[in-house]
Amino acid sequence: MSYVLGFLGDCALVTWLSLPLLLANMLPVVLGGGRPMDFGWCAGDGRRLLGDGKTWQGFFGGVFFGVLTTWTLAMLALTPGGMPSLYRIWEIDDFQFIRHMGWLALGALLGDLTKSLIKRRIGFDRGQPWFLVDQFDAVAGAFLLSWMFDRQWFTGNFIASRGPALMFMLLVYLVGHQILSRWAHANHLKLVPH
Repeated sequence: MSYVLGFLGDCALVTWLSLPLLLANMLPVVLGGGRPMDFGWCAGDGRRLLGDGKTWQGFFGGVFFGVLTTWTLAMLALTPGGMPSLYRIWEIDDFQFIRHMGWLALGALLGDLTKSLIKRRIGFDRGQPWFLVDQFDAVAGAFLLSWMFDRQWFTGNFIASRGPALMFMLLVYLVGHQILSRWAHANHLKLVPH
């Protein structure tokens, strides 16, 4: 029983810590629009560098709201009746917390941009599916950037003894990604439902 409770606690913590990358990758669909990040430029092969789907508004909005939402949840943890155990576990100040969350949010969007750049270079059209890469590009980017700049925090919170919980979070992310993509497509925010 204690293993099950420990596993559920780890799942909740890893998923909660992953909110910046989850939100940063999902919000540009809603917040996007405006000037494309590649300014309409094409590579030597005549294909756009990133395409119209990657905008400055979506990029900065995703990072900002990913961090802001997680910071808000952390502040709620400090209020009476909140979730005091989650925030106080780390015993860190607000700046450190925002830095940790910022690496995850920024990394998620850089992972997505890198995937888009690679897709254009190998001949994928905008919206053309690339199974599993489309689903986990943001996770890979977030984890890589967080590991590069916050290795001790990343390893302690995502890797050390939390492997099963991390797998659970990846499953939650995969399902959430599919649900949001289909919703965004149905509401004419995305061209394709994946």
